[in-house]
Amino acid sequence: MIILFGEHNVPTMLGKGKWQGELFWATAYTLILFIPLSIPRSVGKLRINSLLGVLASIYVVLCLVMMFLFNKDLVPDISYNIQNARYFKFSSESIIEGIPYVVYAYMYQPNIPMIYRELNYKSYNRMEKVISRGAGSVVVLYLFAAIFGYIGLVSNDVGLQTLIESKDVLEVKYNSRFFNVAVLGLLIATFAATPLCILPSKDTYEELAYPHRIMTKDQNLYVTTVMCLICYVLAVAIPGIGDAITILGCTTNSLIGFILPIVFYLKLFPEASKSKKIQCWVCLAFIITLSLQSLLAFIKNKTAGE
Repeated sequence: MIILFGEHNVPTMLGKGKWQGELFWATAYTLILFIPLSIPRSVGKLRINSLLGVLASIYVVLCLVMMFLFNKDLVPDISYNIQNARYFKFSSESIIEGIPYVVYAYMYQPNIPMIYRELNYKSYNRMEKVISRGAGSVVVLYLFAAIFGYIGLVSNDVGLQTLIESKDVLEVKYNSRFFNVAVLGLLIATFAATPLCILPSKDTYEELAYPHRIMTKDQNLYVTTVMCLICYVLAVAIPGIGDAITILGCTTNSLIGFILPIVFYLKLFPEASKSKKIQCWVCLAFIITLSLQSLLAFIKNKTAGE
């Protein structure tokens, strides 16, 4: 709201502040959109919602690219920005800090079973194509958003400092109507993504609580509401999205996405070759070590007030 209409044109209850605008919008979103959109039990019923989210994400990326190329107020000299950008920052601290974000960004393993279940032609090769094409497209979008979002601010000291401190491109004050529309697009993408996170959780709960049948409509509504409210409480309690990504990226996401699959593979395929087993153990040790280091670094920074 503030980005779209300006801080002085937004009522206090709808503006900034954890117990003001943020709480209001979080509550409204949970009750009006999050819970209703999370009730369906199949990905197919959310296809229109998902399509809007994908299109909105593409628009955000295109907006950042176009502003870099054609907005002379933002980028007076493209060659200057490219030459003076610092592209890589290799240090133990940056790697430990970045790993949770990478793990979080590519954590789609829980969605794979429900996507496979709804394929018209189910096969390993077809599922492999779906995953590789989907992951490849996401990598391209991430790279374009990160590269052009960063390089576009190299000559803008205030914007670049805001980006470095907040780690959120939306906090940067762009003087662009197109970017304001992109903010709305990002909201749509968020609205589209969150129900897909609840669906695999409900499937897992159903298998544990009702192993021989599916949940009734009333049970589905109850479980959906409880799960969404738990997410709501956590969202309100955790100070920022960066903290949430770091905590999840070095705990549950690394456990579900890497550690448990490796352990299951080693248990289910004892006949696997020695080289594959070595790869598994090396990857397992690498993920556990970095996850623990990231979590300890996060706790240390928070206790130090950073």
